[in-house]
Amino acid sequence: MSEPVRLVIWDLDDTFWAGTLAEGPVTQIAERQETVRTLARRGIPSAICSRNDASQVKGELEAHGLWDYFVFPSINWDPKGPRICALIETAQLRPATVLFIDDNPSNLEEARHFCPELQVAGVDFISQMLESPQFAGKEDPALTRLRQYQALEQRQTDAQNAPDGVESFLRQCDIRVTIRYDLAGCLDRIVELVNRTNQLNFTKRRLPDNAEEARRELATLLQSHDIQAGLLHVVDRYGDHGDTGFYMLRNGSELLHFCFSCRILGMGVESWLYQRLGRPRLAVSGAVLSDPVRDKREIDWIRLADGTSAEQASEPGSRLFDWVAARGGCDLQALSHYFRLGSPQVLGEFNVGRNGFDARVDHSVFLRYAIEGFAPEAVEEASRIGYRAEDFRTLLTSPREGAGLIILSFWADVSYSLYRHRRLGFTVPFALSGRANHREDARSATVEELPVELRRGWMAQALGTLQTDYDYVGPIGEAHFKENLGIILRALPPSAQVVLLASNARLSDSRSGVTHTSTDNLKLNQWLTDVAPLHPKTQVVDIRDAIASEAEVLDWSHFDRLVYYRLYQLICRHCRAPS
Repeated sequence: MSEPVRLVIWDLDDTFWAGTLAEGPVTQIAERQETVRTLARRGIPSAICSRNDASQVKGELEAHGLWDYFVFPSINWDPKGPRICALIETAQLRPATVLFIDDNPSNLEEARHFCPELQVAGVDFISQMLESPQFAGKEDPALTRLRQYQALEQRQTDAQNAPDGVESFLRQCDIRVTIRYDLAGCLDRIVELVNRTNQLNFTKRRLPDNAEEARRELATLLQSHDIQAGLLHVVDRYGDHGDTGFYMLRNGSELLHFCFSCRILGMGVESWLYQRLGRPRLAVSGAVLSDPVRDKREIDWIRLADGTSAEQASEPGSRLFDWVAARGGCDLQALSHYFRLGSPQVLGEFNVGRNGFDARVDHSVFLRYAIEGFAPEAVEEASRIGYRAEDFRTLLTSPREGAGLIILSFWADVSYSLYRHRRLGFTVPFALSGRANHREDARSATVEELPVELRRGWMAQALGTLQTDYDYVGPIGEAHFKENLGIILRALPPSAQVVLLASNARLSDSRSGVTHTSTDNLKLNQWLTDVAPLHPKTQVVDIRDAIASEAEVLDWSHFDRLVYYRLYQLICRHCRAPS
């Protein structure tokens, strides 16, 4: 035997008990009864595949308090091989994780013929079973795993008998999903899902086999500012299915992990989540039992739950806003992830990297141009230094129905200098790849300062255009910024609540213990505070209020993943939609 066993299938006559039930009374074997109970306390349930009369078997096991310790009983006079395959499929397990015990070698051979990967054993193995490492299981004194399989059994029975089809049945199941984002106390379960699930593990990226190394690698990933991740807890009217799914996204666009327990197979949870995440890139590896990428169904039978765990009790976001729109840098890209899971429509407009060029469309001048209009000739000139026509457009001002929220971050305004086109007079920021300080005049740079791969490409030409056609303005001034912000706020849908995200103005050096303060960020925050009260439904939220410790501050504008989640909670508490 190789893989850990997750289900034991028992023959009964002369295996679980002594004698043949159809021929008269049988003798129960106390050691084997206790083995079934012990396996259940280790999270390993037992099933039955026996040639017998089902009502007689149930009566015999009920008489000894054992019937409820068995799931998926297959009791009839048909050949065992096909029945065992069907039982394993019903239990949503792989044959390699199942053991079949029978006193008849021909039955064992028949079962292996139909399920080649199935583990099999004769009666002599029963006394050794509990000492075998394949049956160590996981301590489960409450018999949670057994109850979950019983719920699955009942659920499948009801689904088969549903008169109006599977989807109609699912709508009656009251499937609720809670997503946990603070994962520090859940690392072991996540490692288990990533490394042990197969049928619904879509990327099959594994963590190290060593438990400590796996936890360490996972914890490091979860601290990254560009990572979004959640652990799914699924409950329906049949019971609590437990923590049964995990996802990890990078930059909101690529799924690194997307895995689920087979206990929720057929519910559509994986497709529901994939749609909620915005259908990000998912490279499916190996065989899986569903296809969320091609699943176009409207999954209306699953809802995001409120208050089904301690963490979610104050969770504001299952359906706080009918739509959310965000414009900013990577800070708002990370923040938008949490709104996407709870709101039916989430729009994001973020800065874009293009072949070494950072298109800072999150600067206030771009949103103002999008509102007031930008001449085609100006678009053509701006394209010569890296911008595109779409950079001067926005969907934020489009009218929308329902309760809306708009989040704006203008951190780029104080981090990037503006350049004025000498002939046309428009101003745009320009970020030269490889430079740490984007407030300095990039026109003084030489081609040799560019990364080697860009010296002969378009970036070198863009630098030449900047030097010949533009004047250096420097970081935006107070009057210019406030004018931009006023124009922007007046153009937004009047029914929407607006949040202006204040920037981080403090950074601690862990090596020296010195705390640095950014006067530029402090000035930006003051400008926001000055303008916001002049506009209804507009308020400033400080990201500092979402930071629990300085260790979560990675640099001036990047933070531990959980900071963005707390910021999401903070914004939702500040902006509760009217009931």
